[in-house]
Amino acid sequence: MNKNKILIILISVSLISIIFMEFLKLNNQNSIFKTLIKNNDYSITLKKKNNDAFTDSELKEIGVEYKEIYKLNDSNYKITVNTDKNNSAYYSLLSDRTLKFKELTSEEYKNINIIGNIPTKPNEVLIHKILADYIIENGTIINNNENLNNSDTYKPTSYEELITSQKQIKYGNNFIIITGIIDEDLSKYEELKTKTNDNLYKEFENNYKNKINEVVINNNFFNNFGFNILDNKVYTNTLNYQNNDYNVKLGYITTFNNIDIYDGLTYKTSIDLQNNEIVVDLNFINILTKGKLLESWNNIKENTKLNDFIIDFLKENNILNTKATLKTDKIKELSNKEVTIKGIILTNLDEDKYFTSPEIYVNEKLIKQYANKIETKELLINIKNKQEIKTLLKNKNYIIETKNYTNLKEELNNENKIIITLRNILVIITIILALILLFKNIGLLKKAKKYKLYKL
Repeated sequence: MNKNKILIILISVSLISIIFMEFLKLNNQNSIFKTLIKNNDYSITLKKKNNDAFTDSELKEIGVEYKEIYKLNDSNYKITVNTDKNNSAYYSLLSDRTLKFKELTSEEYKNINIIGNIPTKPNEVLIHKILADYIIENGTIINNNENLNNSDTYKPTSYEELITSQKQIKYGNNFIIITGIIDEDLSKYEELKTKTNDNLYKEFENNYKNKINEVVINNNFFNNFGFNILDNKVYTNTLNYQNNDYNVKLGYITTFNNIDIYDGLTYKTSIDLQNNEIVVDLNFINILTKGKLLESWNNIKENTKLNDFIIDFLKENNILNTKATLKTDKIKELSNKEVTIKGIILTNLDEDKYFTSPEIYVNEKLIKQYANKIETKELLINIKNKQEIKTLLKNKNYIIETKNYTNLKEELNNENKIIITLRNILVIITIILALILLFKNIGLLKKAKKYKLYKL
C-alpha cells in the first residue's frame, strides 16, 4: 500500500471520528433526558446565575411550561426557627430560612396528601412536613396577640396543635398562619434525628433541600399580605447632599402619628409628598452642621421650646427646598434619584443618637411600589420531552437543578469538555495529515512536470 493511500485512510478515520464526537455531544442531551426519567428526576428547578430574579421578558422566552416560585426581595423576611440547639443531621437541612411561595392548581392538590386544610385566607400557608418537624422540635416566634409589637416563643407538641392553634408565626415584620402540612412518608430518614449516616443524608438532602422552605399559598396571598414598610429603615441608603454622601435609613412619612413636621412655613402632623420629595430628621441637620444643632440646643434648651429653636436655627442653616440625590442598594428604582427636601421631622434631641445614621422619609405610595417587591427567583418545570431539555440548555445564564444534579448544565458541560477536547485534537491531526498529503502530491506533480520536460 503506497503512502498516499495510508494518508487518505487516516484522514477518513479522523473525519469519521470527528463526526462521531459531534454525535456523542448531541447524544449527551438525550442520555440526560433518559437518566432523568429513569431516576424519576424529571421535575427540575430553573434559576438564574447570581440568584437574580427573572424579568418579564425572560419569562416570556423560557420556551416551556413552568410554575413560578416567589420570594420577597427583602432579606429581613425569614422564618425564625432555632436550629442551633439541635445538631442532628435531620435538623441541619434548613440552610435558607427565606420562604419560597408557590400556588397549586386544583389538580395539583389532588396529587399531594395534606394534614389539615389548604390555605384560603390572607396570610395562610401550607408547609412541608419537615419544616413542621423543625417547628415542633425547636419552636418558633409568634406575635403576642395582646401587643403586636412584642413576640413570644411557641413550641407545639404535634402537627395537629400547630395547625389548629392558628398562631401568627412571625415572618419578617409580618406573619403567616399554618393551615396544613404536606404529608410524606419520612420513616426512612427517622434515624437521621439521632444518628449520622452520610449516604442516607445525601439522599435526604437531594430529595428535600428544595422542598423544605417551599410553602403553598392562595392566589390572593400577596394582595393581602399587608407589608409594614416602617422596617425598611434598616436598609442601607445614601443621600448625596452638596457632593457629600451621608448614610441614611429610609422609611415613609405616614408611619408617624402626632409628630411635628416643619415645612418652612408652619408645623404639620402630616405632609403630602410628591414622588421626588423627601423629609429628613433633626439628626440629618445635626450631621450636616457638624454637631452645631445639638450644641446650640443644649445651650438654650432650659428656656426655649424645641419648635421655636428649630425655626430660628433654620434661618441660618436652611436646607428646605434644596436638592439631593438618593441612592439605595435595595430599591433599584430609587437609586440615583434627584429629590427635594420638603420638610423636617421633629424628634427628641437625644445626644446618644445624633451621630448615628439619620432617617429620611419618602412618599408612602412610592416606597410601597418598590419595597418588598415580589420576585420570581425560581421556576418549577416538569420535563416532558428531549426538546425541552435542549431549549433550557441554550441559555447560558440559567442553572438547572434536579434531585440528583445541583447544576445539570455544568455536569453536561464537564462531559462535553472531554468530547470537545478529543474532537479538537482529531481536527488538528486531520489538518496536519491533509497538509502532508497536499504537499506530497504537489511534490509529485512537480516531479511529473520535470519528467515530461526532460522527455521533450
